Formats: sequence, C-alpha cells, structure tokens
Amino acid sequence: MQSVSVLIPAYNEEATLAALFEQARQVLEKIHADYEFILCDDASKDSTKEIIKGLIASSPKSKAIFHERNQGIFITFEELYQAATKEFVILFPGDGQWSPELLPLALEKVANGDDVVVAARRDKQYTLFRKINSWFFNKLVVILYGVDLYDIGAVKLVRRRILNDIKVDTSSAFSEAERLLKAHKAGYKIGVIWVDHQERKQGQARGARMSYIIQAFKDLVLFRFRYK
Repeated sequence: MQSVSVLIPAYNEEATLAALFEQARQVLEKIHADYEFILCDDASKDSTKEIIKGLIASSPKSKAIFHERNQGIFITFEELYQAATKEFVILFPGDGQWSPELLPLALEKVANGDDVVVAARRDKQYTLFRKINSWFFNKLVVILYGVDLYDIGAVKLVRRRILNDIKVDTSSAFSEAERLLKAHKAGYKIGVIWVDHQERKQGQARGARMSYIIQAFKDLVLFRFRYK
C-alpha cells in the first residue's frame, strides 16, 4: 500500500476546492492508498475557510492550517511540506487546474523507482506572455544546469525525505527548481508524466506578477554559481 500526503493550498478558491478534494479522495480510495489531506487557507476573503472546515469535519484523514494573514505562495507551500507525514507528498493548488486522476500514474512511476514525478503539462492554460515566459524559464534551466526538469511550475509527487533533507535558499518561484536540482545532484531520480491542464474557473494566478517573474529569473541565474 502506497502512502501519500495530499496538500492543498487555497486562496479564494470557493468555486473549486470542494470538488477537487472529493475527486482526490475518490481516486485515493479506489487505488487503496494510505493517505492524508492537509489543507491550508491563506487568509482567503471568500468562503474558502468555511469550506475547509466542512471538509475536514467530514473526513477523519484530513487536517487544516489557517493563516490569519496572507503569507503568500512560498511560505504556504513550505509549511504544508513540513506538515506532511506520509512517504510521498503531492501538492494540488486549490484552483482545480490539475486533475487528481494523475495520482495513479505518478504512484506507478515511484513504485518503479522514481523519487520525484513531474506532472508536466501538454498545453498550459496560460496567456501567451506566460507561456513564453514559462518556456524560456524551463529552457534556461537546461542550458545553465544541464538538467531537464520538464515543467518546473507543475504539480509533483515527491518522496518526503527530499522535502525534509533538502532545504532551499531562495523564496521565489525558482525555489521548486532549486530543490529539484539539489535532489538530482544528490542522486535522486526524477521522472515525468504528461497531463492535461484545465482552465482556471475563477480568480487570478498569483505567480504572474512581473516582480515575481523578475525575481525568479534572477535567482535562476545567481544560483548557478552556488550549484557549481
């Protein structure tokens, strides 16, 4: 029986959160996995907090973290990672753009020896500007580091000891790439599955701000000297 922590960060995701949770729960029950849910409300302004309270009340395999003030993506993700207790960890954004149906495919890959499985997107539901930015960012990682991480911003199934043992120094969108690069250098095996990416039903992506993009590219280049 495979063991997996499903982490769901949410900020104003009242339209999609409950459906994502239930779909993931059904998939995990179907494959007889040992699982837990950990949800985090990052000080939402809609009914996300109340929805999370209802979800954890209905499922004994779930718990929640509530932020009194908005902490942002990096702090929220790291807090969720450290709260996980199962052998493998996967983080599904609460916006519903990733289908939990990818879970059996990812778990099959780790059963065959992968330590990280990147759920790379066939067609990203982004604006043209974000598609170009994402393509260039991923290509630059290959050029500077000689490692193909497939889709850095994608959902990933990760062996929990990687999250515990490998600490990141950056706090931008590059931090996910930093952890994978360090894992690759430490000898962990990184695999990939290709999945469909759904359109966002409501809200606005928080990682699309120009200041976030500039900082991520800056960290991407500067980390090259430490990595070497």
